[in-house]
Amino acid sequence: MKKSVNLYGIRRNLTVVVTASLLLLLSGFAQAEQDKSWLVDKQGREQARQENSWFVDKQGRKQARQEKSWFVDKQGRKHPGFSFRFGDKKKLGRAIRAQKNQINKMFRKRGIVGSAIGWDKEGNPIIRVFGDGAVAADLPAEIDGFPVQLEATGAVYALKYVCRENNPNRSEQCPESQQAIPASSIPTSTTDRQRPIYNGASIGHFSITAGTVGCIVSQSCHTLVLSNNHVLANSNIAAVGDPILQPGPIDGGNNPNDVVGTVYDWVDIVMSTSASNRVDAAVALITGQDFTNETLPDGYGRPRAEWRAPQAGMNVQKYGRTTDQTQGIITGINAIVHVNYSTCCAQFVDQVVIEPSGGFADFALGGDSGSLVVINGGPDDRKPVALVFALAENGEVFANPISEVLSQLNIEILGD
Repeated sequence: MKKSVNLYGIRRNLTVVVTASLLLLLSGFAQAEQDKSWLVDKQGREQARQENSWFVDKQGRKQARQEKSWFVDKQGRKHPGFSFRFGDKKKLGRAIRAQKNQINKMFRKRGIVGSAIGWDKEGNPIIRVFGDGAVAADLPAEIDGFPVQLEATGAVYALKYVCRENNPNRSEQCPESQQAIPASSIPTSTTDRQRPIYNGASIGHFSITAGTVGCIVSQSCHTLVLSNNHVLANSNIAAVGDPILQPGPIDGGNNPNDVVGTVYDWVDIVMSTSASNRVDAAVALITGQDFTNETLPDGYGRPRAEWRAPQAGMNVQKYGRTTDQTQGIITGINAIVHVNYSTCCAQFVDQVVIEPSGGFADFALGGDSGSLVVINGGPDDRKPVALVFALAENGEVFANPISEVLSQLNIEILGD
């Protein structure tokens, strides 16, 4: 006798089991999302989530996460480390607009030489004003809700024109004397006649003192050396084809024995305090000499071809003729500054402000003009961000964003 099968009961029991299993599975997923502090990447490696203190790099090595570090500058201001970025881009944009709307009024006040966007200890944008402390009483406490901070930077000079008479902390003579920096104050290797020629070496137009080899770049089929206009093009005065010497004339370079290239192109500097200059940059055509596109062994090495936009709190480094390898931190962006050349003054906009870090007393000095500024450490190590060109009397360095330099000269960096 055949037994009947209760299909309805089987279906009901299966439904209960499946429902219970689904609830248990969903509950487990929810719990895992809350509790799991790791994940498995595409290569099957167990990775820590962001809140953990470690991660696994591309080579499968377990690395400690970098915690936010702080740097206190010469004025006692606390600056965040490399990982810092302005969190509120809208607030940053408002600060920049407030600065630009008031900059002309600020420049009409006695002793004001520039302004930049900085930040307070909490990372909020502030408006930095550069000049003589005597103007403090004439400045507002805030502009459109953003605090105003006056800094006694003194005047700002294109680097080869910083005068020892005006500031006893600087090592160069005034431009009228055209005297050499004492040999004891500079790394000898950067001022030697170098063959092959390294980034950071002394170089210059045959009529100037000396500046720095920034790096090697290309334009179409030409290989060129990058530095400042006031280094390679004698502040607009040069002619295409003029000889470029290595070392620069002040370091013993002579024409024709030390000619390594010729003036090829530059961006004119408009010598006006109402101008909107963005770069002090020029290139020279290499003529049969060997440029390594690397620093000397004690430097950061070879720059990378891919550049990065300068950002607040970014750790950077440079290699220059006078101060060799130094480290710094970007403490200001969107700088608008009046820069003194030999007999004229020019306004620059959208510049970068850099202060020394890592125990260095200076980030750059006279003769470091044209040094390439690159990122220091992290995955973007050695990626270019700026080109050094000017210095305030208190030691703050001003640099052109490298994107503007490359764009206006239509060049590319020959890097890794």
